[in-house]
Amino acid sequence: MLIRMFSPELPLIDEEYTEHIYVFHSVYRARTRKTFVMAELGARWGTWGARTIGLWRRLSENPYDVLFVESDRLHCDALTRVQLLNNFSYELRCESATVELMSEWLHRREHVDLIDIDIQGAELDLLRGIKHKLDKHVQRIIVGTHSKEIHETPCQLFSDWIILHDSKPAKDTACIVNLLRRNYDESKAHSFEWDEILSTGCFQDSEFGPICNWDGELILDNPAFVTA
Repeated sequence: MLIRMFSPELPLIDEEYTEHIYVFHSVYRARTRKTFVMAELGARWGTWGARTIGLWRRLSENPYDVLFVESDRLHCDALTRVQLLNNFSYELRCESATVELMSEWLHRREHVDLIDIDIQGAELDLLRGIKHKLDKHVQRIIVGTHSKEIHETPCQLFSDWIILHDSKPAKDTACIVNLLRRNYDESKAHSFEWDEILSTGCFQDSEFGPICNWDGELILDNPAFVTA
């Protein structure tokens, strides 16, 4: 199978900018622990899990425990290829991220450093079903949200957690397509219109500056493990 790779001109400042910061922060925060534990739900080819493993291996000789959950067989095959090329150990469940699956996985782990969730609209049922398990075991969650309701409900559900980052889903996705993503047209990929993005206003302000995000994003810390 041929896997195409495209590296855009940096900085590509979309919702993954903040996600990258907080994913790496989770690894740094855990570097004195005996094991780094993470799950990536809606993993596609394992972007965030692979990045955490790569950084963890640079910081620590201790083991890591990473679960990937991805329902698309083509993506599962690509994920397997990525992990093999990098000599990463991992667990892959090529199925949907259900309450039953995650409850069982969490039950077998005393502490989880990070769960990254991007399951394209199925977030609410999962989060409602495992909230009590997250309260007990998980230090940080990152949730991609895909509608106003899906964004607002977790804010209420996790009102007892510490909100680190809160960006709502984009209202003007056409602007993002035309000026940033370019529908991944390689002939236009290195011609991002930064000035027009700023003047048009299709971005959200964040603690890191303007972020041109498509999906919404919530990043939350568990007060059972950390203080504000």
